[in-house]
Amino acid sequence: MKVLAMIAALSAAVAANAATADSSSYTGNWQITLTHDLYLTTKGYTGHRPKSTHCVVLTDGLNFGRPHSGSAVLDRQYEGDFQVINGNIVIFLDVQGSGEEPASATFTARARDGNIDQNGAYDIIQGGTSYELANATFGANGSC
Repeated sequence: MKVLAMIAALSAAVAANAATADSSSYTGNWQITLTHDLYLTTKGYTGHRPKSTHCVVLTDGLNFGRPHSGSAVLDRQYEGDFQVINGNIVIFLDVQGSGEEPASATFTARARDGNIDQNGAYDIIQGGTSYELANATFGANGSC
């Protein structure tokens, strides 16, 4: 009898948890402004780029291993994926690095309930080395 009561209680807890699951979506487009952009030179991170604005389009629900995950396209040119992991969105895109070599552009920020926090970060990684870092300011969904 105790086993049946435990199974019933466990079933109720699972059902309640499923009912409160995050039903939001990250599908949409976000403007991203990069500021304080530093890049690697022979003297360290001493290169500076001007402020730049970009647009990332996300398609949620493709289930790339996480409940909120899917495809990403930056500036209608660079393709990649995104995932929301423990309240953080990670957007990674295939880009061309120095010397025509493949690289990854990455954006990160806090994310919750289909919204991306305004303050985030940007990095280009090539061959295991960080080549360019910047502050990434996310606009609201639909901002580009």
